[in-house]
Amino acid sequence: MYRKDNNHEAPRKVTYVSPKVNGFQLGLSYIPDSSNTGSAVDYQLPKAFRRLKNVVSAIVIYGNKINGFDTALSLGIDKGTYFQTRKAMPHYDLQDYNIGVMLGKQGVNFAASYGNAGKSLKEKGDYNKYKEYYYSVGVAYNQEKYNVSLSYLGSKIGKVNRLSGDNYTILKAYSLGADYQILKGLQVYAEGTAYNVANSYIQKTILAVFGKSNILPNNKGFVFIMGGKIHF
Repeated sequence: MYRKDNNHEAPRKVTYVSPKVNGFQLGLSYIPDSSNTGSAVDYQLPKAFRRLKNVVSAIVIYGNKINGFDTALSLGIDKGTYFQTRKAMPHYDLQDYNIGVMLGKQGVNFAASYGNAGKSLKEKGDYNKYKEYYYSVGVAYNQEKYNVSLSYLGSKIGKVNRLSGDNYTILKAYSLGADYQILKGLQVYAEGTAYNVANSYIQKTILAVFGKSNILPNNKGFVFIMGGKIHF
C-alpha cells in the first residue's frame, strides 16, 4: 500500500510469489530505491532525509493439517539500508520481523502474531534505547451462516533515555465482531472495539507534579461499526 498524491509515488518493485509445495509458500519483494516515497518510507522524517536502498521483504508460509488441526505458520522479515542525503542525525537501517500462527478445528480457530521493529529507522544516539513491537491473539467460531470473533491487540513504541527516562506509548485494543448471512447473497456484520492509549512519560510527569493518578488524561474510547454486504 502507498499514498499517491503530488509528493508520493509507488516505489519501483519486483515481487515473486512461489507456488505451494508440500504446504510451503514463499513470497519475495525487492525495492532498489524508495526515494520516490512509497510504502517503505519512514514518514516521520522530511522527504529530503528519507531514502531506503535495497529493501528486501520475505515471507515464508506453511499450511497443512496436523493431527486433525488446520495449521498455518508464517515468518516475515524486512531489511534495507538507510541512505541519508543531507546532514542530519544518522539513523539505523530498516530491520524488522513478524511471526504468526493459526490453529483450527471444527469451526474454531485460534490465531496469534508478534512483530518487532526494534530500533529500525530510529535516530542513532548514545542515550536512547528503542523499543517497537506489537502482539495479537484472537479466537473465532465459524459456521455456515454466521461467524463470531474476539481479538486483542497490544503494542509498545518509544525509547529509554538515560537522561530523561522512558517515553513509551502503549496501546491496548479489544475487539468483538460477528456476521450473519440472512439470505443467500445478503450478509450483515457488526464489530465493537474498546481501546486504551497511554504514554509513560506523561504519566510519570503528572504523578511527579501533582502526586495523583486520577487526573491522568483519559485516552480511552470505543468504536462500533455495523453494516451489510450484498453479493451476487
